[in-house]
Amino acid sequence: MTNISKKALPQKQQDILTSQFFNFITNKSANRVESVLINLMGYEEKTMFVKRFAIIVMLWKKFTMYEIAKKLSVSTSTVSRIERAYRKDQYAEIIKILENKGVSILAILEGIDSALHLGGILPHYGMTHKMEDYKKFQEEKRKKARQIGKSSSR
Repeated sequence: MTNISKKALPQKQQDILTSQFFNFITNKSANRVESVLINLMGYEEKTMFVKRFAIIVMLWKKFTMYEIAKKLSVSTSTVSRIERAYRKDQYAEIIKILENKGVSILAILEGIDSALHLGGILPHYGMTHKMEDYKKFQEEKRKKARQIGKSSSR
């Protein structure tokens, strides 16, 4: 869990800072926003943020609580907490974006998959050690490594 300072800001001050931050990032291109967020967040915060977003998307796609918990390596209580907020329409803006015909759900899910994979949290979706494609992928990596090793020893 992310640590928060014991010295809390007054709510008014926190609201002002939050507003200023969102005004700052909304005036940037998508790449700049991504860069800002990646630079500001620690590993735990990135993991928490990506998993929370993945839970919302998976709830919207009608995955069960247990499927979500298993696939994302989170507790069912975490999924349950987010599901309660989901049912109260606290993520209505996210759902509107997901329902937009121009948004590629596959691209979003691949993005979540890549973020979780790059963070070392999970293997790519479907990429298990038993899977034939995974074995081929690993063998190709070994062949390339051997070729690089041979060419550098010459």
